[in-house]
Amino acid sequence: MVNRSGGFTFQRGTSMNAMTRYAAYPGEEGKVVLQPPGGNFVMLFGGTSYVEVSGLVLDASKTEGGAVVITREKDHHNRLLRNEIRNGREGISGGGEHEIIGNRIHHMRGYGIYTGGDNGLVEGNIFYENGGYAIHLFQQSQEPSNWVIRNNIFFDNGRGYIKRGSGQRTAPAVLISRGRNNQVYNNLVYHNHAGIFVGYGAADTLMAHNTVYGNDDYGILVSSEHSGSRNTRVINNIVWGHRGEQILNTGTNTTLQANFTSEPGVVNADGGDFHLRDGSPAIGTGVPLRDVPVDMAGGARPAGSSCDAGAFQFTAAPHDNQPRPAPVP
Repeated sequence: MVNRSGGFTFQRGTSMNAMTRYAAYPGEEGKVVLQPPGGNFVMLFGGTSYVEVSGLVLDASKTEGGAVVITREKDHHNRLLRNEIRNGREGISGGGEHEIIGNRIHHMRGYGIYTGGDNGLVEGNIFYENGGYAIHLFQQSQEPSNWVIRNNIFFDNGRGYIKRGSGQRTAPAVLISRGRNNQVYNNLVYHNHAGIFVGYGAADTLMAHNTVYGNDDYGILVSSEHSGSRNTRVINNIVWGHRGEQILNTGTNTTLQANFTSEPGVVNADGGDFHLRDGSPAIGTGVPLRDVPVDMAGGARPAGSSCDAGAFQFTAAPHDNQPRPAPVP
């Protein structure tokens, strides 16, 4: 239904097995465009739970705020699946216990996702050309803990947004702050202002098997800034080609293990294909990690006796390319 603020609100479901679903008809995915003529948002999950929204285009170009607003204290167990979310101030803002899967989130003036709360999943999304952080995992009122951020692609994010009172700013693609036990693995992070930042009181973060390439500033930063980071594990990542530091650690009790920071020999880095080539020096340089049993393509890790650094385990079989998606006007 249409809300007085210009967007859409929902009827709630009752459980994960009895969700209320709002979806494009089969064959119409990506063709149904929701673009309110004004107001504060495209969609509001206001006290709503067990709702799935899939296959739609959520265009916030004429709204004042974000595309999707999830009420932090009231909403839980909602799912955004295979949508295109574009052209707003923020793509998705809200709390935890939600699933954000297979979406394209792009051309936000600020953040792609700004969220807190516990137990969220961000999987298989593509983030590009967002002015601020593609993902800002942070809330003052609800620390973000037990989030899983995996199998996503990030490029061309963080090169400029306006923050009230502080003017123009830049940002890394991914910011992990405050909460505990967050996991960031099997992601491709390339050609952004900067790569992945962990700090601001984050504790027990796992950052593993990411491929991080060619960012304007650093690749991975584990920081002491503003209460810093504690017990961060940085394991089995491929990090190279940055103008700043490849991996910089000033955090407390950080584990740095089996990260590969030289040219790894991938198929086509600038074209977005980060599969390892035959003979890659990164093959076999990783250590088995129970937390990440498969690679970005779903292949077993390790494969035989070999555990490879980066998002992809090497395979001699033909593989799917991982190109940049074509930007949508």
